Amino acid sequence: MSENFEAQKIQLIHDLKTVIHDAQLLIQSKSHDCKVNSEELKKSMAQKLSDAIEQLHHIEFHTNEKINHAAQKTKAYVQYHPIKALGISAGVGLLIGILMKRRWSATSQMDSSR
Repeated sequence: MSENFEAQKIQLIHDLKTVIHDAQLLIQSKSHDCKVNSEELKKSMAQKLSDAIEQLHHIEFHTNEKINHAAQKTKAYVQYHPIKALGISAGVGLLIGILMKRRWSATSQMDSSR
């Protein structure tokens, strides 16, 4: 499933870059060229943009599914192992606190040296 997700993400990025490139061509084209090719460019851009939006919705749906699945697994783990979950959360909180204190003291030393 993740390989398919990555392929969709790469395709979406490619489609968005193509739409941007086509828009840049449309902007840079001369007025005579614009009249001749504008309908063709409009159709092409509209189709590529529509495809990109569809892929974006598809990726969003699958991402939400993954998030919900991870949340359910986390909830189940916490329900069956509350002491371990408490210990893990306390450890993570302590680690974040230490890192924040280090960063705060480093930035305050930089400010005082100015």
